[in-house]
Amino acid sequence: MTEGNFRRMDPIGASCLSLFKPATDNSIDAAEEKFKDTKDEGLRVMIASCHSLSKYEGKSLKNVLPQILASLLAASFHIGNGISLAYSAVLISQLAEPDSPIKSTKIQNSWMASVLIVVIPPASIFSGIIMDNLGRLNCIKIAGIPGVVGWSMIALANNVTTIIIGRLLVGISSAWGTSPGIVYITEIASSNLRMSLMAIAPAYVSLGMVLTYLGGWYLHWRTLAWVCNVFIIVPCLVCIIIHESPSWLILKGKYEQAKKSLEWIHKYQKPPGEQETFADLQYKILHEEQQKKKEEQEKQKNQKGVKFIIQEFLKPTGWKPLVILTGLFFFQHFSGIYITMFYSISFIQEAGSSINGYLASILIGVVRLIMSMMSIYILKRFHRRSLIFISSGLMALSMFIAGLWTMWIQEEWTKLDSF
Repeated sequence: MTEGNFRRMDPIGASCLSLFKPATDNSIDAAEEKFKDTKDEGLRVMIASCHSLSKYEGKSLKNVLPQILASLLAASFHIGNGISLAYSAVLISQLAEPDSPIKSTKIQNSWMASVLIVVIPPASIFSGIIMDNLGRLNCIKIAGIPGVVGWSMIALANNVTTIIIGRLLVGISSAWGTSPGIVYITEIASSNLRMSLMAIAPAYVSLGMVLTYLGGWYLHWRTLAWVCNVFIIVPCLVCIIIHESPSWLILKGKYEQAKKSLEWIHKYQKPPGEQETFADLQYKILHEEQQKKKEEQEKQKNQKGVKFIIQEFLKPTGWKPLVILTGLFFFQHFSGIYITMFYSISFIQEAGSSINGYLASILIGVVRLIMSMMSIYILKRFHRRSLIFISSGLMALSMFIAGLWTMWIQEEWTKLDSF
C-alpha cells in the first residue's frame, strides 16, 4: 500500500489494518517503520490509531458477545419473512383440498404467491425513509403494525381477495422489518465479524420456512396465520432491550445516547490499565465522520438537483454497484428458487411423486437452513465472487436435474419417484 493510498483512507479504513485482516502487532509495526519518515501528520495519527485499536483485539467470545446478541435480536424479524415466503405453499395446497370452503383459481394462486414480492421493492424505499428519520429499531417496531393486521386478515378471511390484501400488508411488514436489521448489523458489528453476523438473516429466513412447512403439515392455514403473529410481535418486543445504532444517534445529535450505546456494545473491550475504552475511540471516529459529512453537505448544498444526481450516478461508484447488484438479483429471482418456495408442496404433488409434499418441503427448508448456517463460517474463509460462481453453478445443475426428473416421472420414463 502506498503512502498516497494511506492518505485517502478514512479513520475506519485505517483501523481496518488491525481489525479486518485481523492484523498482528508486527504488521502494524512494519507499517510504522515504512512510513516513519513521512511528514504527513494525518498518516502518523492513523498508524497511532491502529496501535491503539490493536490493544482491544480479543480472541474470546466474551469480547464480541454484545454484538452477537444485538445482531441475533435485531435480525429476528427475518424469521417472519421466511414464514411469509413459505406460507403460500401451505395456503395454496390446502385451498385446493375438496373440503376447503374457499376455492381459488390459478390466477388467484399466482397473486397470493407473488404479491409479497411485488410490494417489497416500493415498500423498501419507504423503510429507508422511516429508518433514517425514526431509527433502525423503531422502524422494526413500526413494521409490526401492518404485519399483525395482515396475518389477522388472512386468518379471518372469507374470500381470496381478503387473503391477497392480507398478504400485501405482510409484504410491507417484511420490507420494513428486515432492511433495518441488516443496516443495524453493518453499523454495530466489527469489520472482522460483519459478514458472518449479516449471514444470520438468511439463516433466520430458512428457519422460518422450516417452521412454516412443519406447521402446515399439522395445522389449518387459519390457525397457522394466527401463530405467525407471534413471529411479528416477539421481534418488535426484543428490540426494546437492545440499544439503537450509535451511527444513527450521532447523526441525529443524540450524543449521550450514542455513548451509552457504544459502551454497551463494547463493554468487554477494554485492555487492562488503559484509561480510554474502545467505546471512546469509536465515538471519536463516528463523531469526526459526522462532522466531515456536515461540512461536505454544506459545500454541496448549492449542487443539489437532477443534474447533480445524474453526475453522481455517472461516476463508477454510482453505476457499477447498481449494475452488478441488479444483475445478481435479477438472475437470482428468475433462477426458480422463489417459485420452489411458493409452490413447493403443490409442485411435489403435481410432479407425481409419492413423497409427501409437506415432508419434501421440510427437507428443502432444512437443507437451506443448514447451508445458511454454514455460510456464517464460509463467508469468513472464502472470497465472495468465488462463492457466487460456485453456488450459481450448483443451483443451475440442481434445477436442471429437478426439471429433467420431473419430466421423466410424468412421462413414466422412470418409477424412481421416492426414496
